[in-house]
Amino acid sequence: MFVLDYVGRFWDAVAPVARVSPFHYFDPFGMMGGLPLATSNVVTLLAVFAAGGVIANIAYARRDL
Repeated sequence: MFVLDYVGRFWDAVAPVARVSPFHYFDPFGMMGGLPLATSNVVTLLAVFAAGGVIANIAYARRDL
């Protein structure tokens, strides 16, 4: 996903697919330069985290003991 994000930054044909990567929503170099994270990016990362948690709990609850 990290490589997909960086390829998407430099190659326009891959840019739409790079939005799938969570690294697309976090810019460490901007933070080192003093820029804050965009609110929309933080909300997107939290939504991905919440959705992943729900999916993991459903998969865990359906496991066969």
